[in-house]
Amino acid sequence: MPIPASEDVIYGGTPIEVKYANVHPRLHFFESDLELLRPKLTREPWKTWLAEVRECAKTSLPHQAFLYALTREKPWLDSATLAINTFLDKPTVAFCTGYNLACAYDWLYSDLEVAVRERLQAYLNTHLRSEYEAFAKHELYQAGTVGWNISSEVLGNIGAAGFALYGEVPNVAPWIRFITEKARVVTQALGPDGVSAEGICYGGFFTDTYVKTIDLVNHLMGVDLFEDNAYLQNLPWFYLFTTLPRKRIANNSSVLCLGDGALWHWVGPASYLHKIAARYRNPMAQAIVRNHNDANASIKAASLYSLLWFDPSVPERMPPNLPLARHFTDKDIVALRSDWKGDESILLFKCGPHAGHKALKNYPQCIAGGHMAADAGTILLYAHGERLIGDGGYAKKVTAYRNTVLVNGIGQSGEFDATNQSDWFECSDLRREKRGPSLLRVDLGKTADYMIGDVAPAYKPEAQLTRFLRHVIYLRPDTCVIIDELTAAAPSTFELWFHADTQPHSKPEHPFLPVGAHAWETSAPKGRCRIASLAPTDVESEPGLQPIQGIGAHVDREMDVLRLRNPQPVSSAVFITVLDVLAPKQKRPLPEISRQGKGFTLKLFASGKRWTVRLQPGQKNPATSIFSVRASAARK
Repeated sequence: MPIPASEDVIYGGTPIEVKYANVHPRLHFFESDLELLRPKLTREPWKTWLAEVRECAKTSLPHQAFLYALTREKPWLDSATLAINTFLDKPTVAFCTGYNLACAYDWLYSDLEVAVRERLQAYLNTHLRSEYEAFAKHELYQAGTVGWNISSEVLGNIGAAGFALYGEVPNVAPWIRFITEKARVVTQALGPDGVSAEGICYGGFFTDTYVKTIDLVNHLMGVDLFEDNAYLQNLPWFYLFTTLPRKRIANNSSVLCLGDGALWHWVGPASYLHKIAARYRNPMAQAIVRNHNDANASIKAASLYSLLWFDPSVPERMPPNLPLARHFTDKDIVALRSDWKGDESILLFKCGPHAGHKALKNYPQCIAGGHMAADAGTILLYAHGERLIGDGGYAKKVTAYRNTVLVNGIGQSGEFDATNQSDWFECSDLRREKRGPSLLRVDLGKTADYMIGDVAPAYKPEAQLTRFLRHVIYLRPDTCVIIDELTAAAPSTFELWFHADTQPHSKPEHPFLPVGAHAWETSAPKGRCRIASLAPTDVESEPGLQPIQGIGAHVDREMDVLRLRNPQPVSSAVFITVLDVLAPKQKRPLPEISRQGKGFTLKLFASGKRWTVRLQPGQKNPATSIFSVRASAARK
């Protein structure tokens, strides 16, 4: 028997109480929405998305249930019924199982055999209710970690189940109140720059389940968590700047990935980007999806939500006069492009707290899970269609797997070591001490881009670092100058790491080979990266192979690396390193350096010009610029 809203009061005036207590379907759409969608299905792009949903429905319960609700084709009801019964006979829980079952229950409610519906209802009301209760009591670890993928996945499971069951079983009102308020808490915790601390792949999983949850809360509770949501409004900017150049996007290579994950999206991004585009009238989000779709780089399962959320009245268009650089201020990541012509160079520099400034300041718990990396100060470099400077990818959280520095072999807090034998980043010391690296200066200019990262706070106390400033100068389109100011409490060996690209599950093929005094080069089929060490003048180098210890299916492998270090322990050192990007047969003179007291003058060639870069390290204020630059026409 239906449960009247008057006997299970949520707040007394919410849409689900007033209008939808006995209405199915109601999760993400109503029958009226399907009536508007059906006439579009013979036209593009809906026609293509429908075909992709049909393909996914061969093995996916929610796609089967949606197809039947949309098309009324009985074979899909039969397939969904078989899948439900098979699961209930022998439950095998995977990611989003509760969400998928709740959607099937709601979308097929009037057409499922009564016995099947009652079995499914009983499962949701017992297993998902008990999970909600454990979550609400903070008996699950995920309950306090509000900004990461598994926490969001659990919330999506129990949220969909609660909204599906309301009016069908008693005492669901507390369940829905909890979901609504928990979704609000998650929204409040998110960094405003649109960047997930978990990066692209796990961050996409989080965003997908998060958007689905707040969509339910919006339509069924009348609580709009999309409004003033800086995370969602800025997420397209992060995707724009971390996506490969338009002409280089492919189905297995579409993004630059910081931290755990692959080189392509695992989830979406079409589904939630279409929602963002529609909600915020954002043509750029729409255009990002188009670029991925054109390259067959979107996940086909997302097409179900593209059918629901795509708004054709929002044009697919990039903003005019796109900036060539953007600073994502909460995570302190700077992404820089040489241009937007479709085959550009990309430089990424990261020097922010493990979960962002907002989390570090306001949250004692680990709200972002453990998919961060010990990567403060790292860079990634993409050019000529090649990932020329990459990193260890999805692996143990080891500082030496990133393009940053070790001090006497000691890395950053949170990494995998003798104390932390976990596969995940351990941030308890950083959270307790409110300690983290940061960008002190970001000057994004027409002549040169300049950043100063304060990296020292990321390191373990035993490193005894008192100063580690990494200055990064980007001379568009093909030169990066890195100046590292390093000081320790005792004489130390400072070691810089640079990784050539190696695709997961492949052998290293891009060794660093000497090309002159204190210069090495890694080559890929379409491009090269030359690394010249200008200071200290007696730098010791070690090109070679580095073992990378993987996690689970992400197997152990080797990478080509270049290590640069001072040959004798010193208390203080300045490393000056120039990275030049070159086409396969392109020639360019090596940079030169001279010293005047504590200052340096660099002479180098970049973008067809001769550059003079003057450096004055050791400024009292660490945020003070140490460089000036002048360009002149190169001699022929």
